[in-house]
Order: sequence, then C-alpha cells, then structure tokens
Amino acid sequence: MCAELKGATFVGRVSMPEDQWQRIKALCTKEAELAVAKQAPSRSRDELKEDLEFDCMKRNGVKFRQSYYP
Repeated sequence: MCAELKGATFVGRVSMPEDQWQRIKALCTKEAELAVAKQAPSRSRDELKEDLEFDCMKRNGVKFRQSYYP
C-alpha cells in the first residue's frame, strides 16, 4: 500500500495489515480535519491538514519507506 504526499517527489510505502492501516488513516484524517476546521479554506490550510495527518500516522506507528521515482 502506498501513501502519496501531494507536492512531494516520493511515495512512502507502508507494510501493515489493511484493516490496521484503514483504522489509523481514518483516525488521523479525522484528527487533522478537526484541527483545521475553524480555518478558512486555503492552500496553506490543506497543506497543514496533510502535514498533521502524516505526523499522526507516524505517532501511531506507521513506518514509511521512501521510494524515489523520476
């Protein structure tokens, strides 16, 4: 499974059971949405949300292996 970071030049590969990944992804998406909910829609808000999701995933045990591609 693969998590593509928008604007980045790599794709992080995650090796874990699908149900565990879905649970963590849902938790982190919800956490990030709540954190930026009061901000007006903007590109910086979207970037902050993505950063918060990524940090949450790392806090919850997700290990990303970076694979660079041309």
